Amino acid sequence: MNENELMGSMKVSKAVAKMAIPSVISSLVTVVYNMADTFFVGQTGDPLQVAAVSLTNPIFILLMAFANMFGMGGSAVASMAMGEKNEKRVKNTSAFVTYASLIVGILFALILIFFMKPILYTFGANSQTYEMAKGYTFHVSYGAPFIIWSAATSFIVRAEGASSEAMIGSMIGTVVNIVLDPVFISGLGMGAAGAAIATTIGNILASIYYLWYFMKKSKSFSVSPKYFKCGEQVLSRVCSIGFPTAIFSALMSVSTIVLNQILVVRKCTGGGDWNCIQGKYVYYLPSNGTCQRRAAADGVQFWGRQSETFYGSGLFYEKMLSGRWNPGDGIIFLFSRTNYPPVH
Repeated sequence: MNENELMGSMKVSKAVAKMAIPSVISSLVTVVYNMADTFFVGQTGDPLQVAAVSLTNPIFILLMAFANMFGMGGSAVASMAMGEKNEKRVKNTSAFVTYASLIVGILFALILIFFMKPILYTFGANSQTYEMAKGYTFHVSYGAPFIIWSAATSFIVRAEGASSEAMIGSMIGTVVNIVLDPVFISGLGMGAAGAAIATTIGNILASIYYLWYFMKKSKSFSVSPKYFKCGEQVLSRVCSIGFPTAIFSALMSVSTIVLNQILVVRKCTGGGDWNCIQGKYVYYLPSNGTCQRRAAADGVQFWGRQSETFYGSGLFYEKMLSGRWNPGDGIIFLFSRTNYPPVH
């Protein structure tokens, strides 16, 4: 049974069980990816370098806001089109997500490059951290199109049932980042700027992998410019469905900026104090990965009218998985938080 048949005919509970694990691993990999730069920069022993990396977190979160909007919205629209056997709509959706991500990424890059100083000071930089944060932000800025597209594409690929391929794409970026971080940061003495270069290279390679997947392996999607269009409700559907997720990410960015400003006022570095908070996000990711898989399976089956009981069975199974994971997550969190070292 191929992936499309799996998504279209198998019970939602079984489809989620088969494809949730790669999604959960992909979500966990994302956490490692987000923490890698801070970890390796922290090995330099320079708190200002760590602060510089931490101060740019709102930039990544904003990039992820658009990636989530295009990715979540595109995944839902594509899965519905698959259920309706509307092959053209599926290709229109994947092409829209591709070129919309690249266009927004280029706009982000230009804004960051030309308005870098006021942006970084708004995010909490000061005279001590500005130059380091500037170097990090510059190298991230030209990687913005690849960061947005690779993240959004992982959702789109899952809509086709290719959870393993989505996981591989996420792992490529993370592994490359982890391997190159010590080389650029310590080996070449580039500090925070080296971490940004490693991050950008990782996302470029992940994007190349997804491009290969679309061109050589995918049976449903296309990135051909001829399928790119904003009409026929492609733009409106993708953005309206993904907008709530984008707002959530944007509010996280705002909260991060406020927290950084508070840390600056309290004469903290803005680095370690914030990073000790970030670890909590790992605890909801198993359920998050399960929900991503269920969303794609629900869309295909509901719009394909394959199962009248798709919702109940999927919801029951999701509750079962979440119920097993979340109590364990809570116990681990309560235990681990008592072992955090004091932050001064």
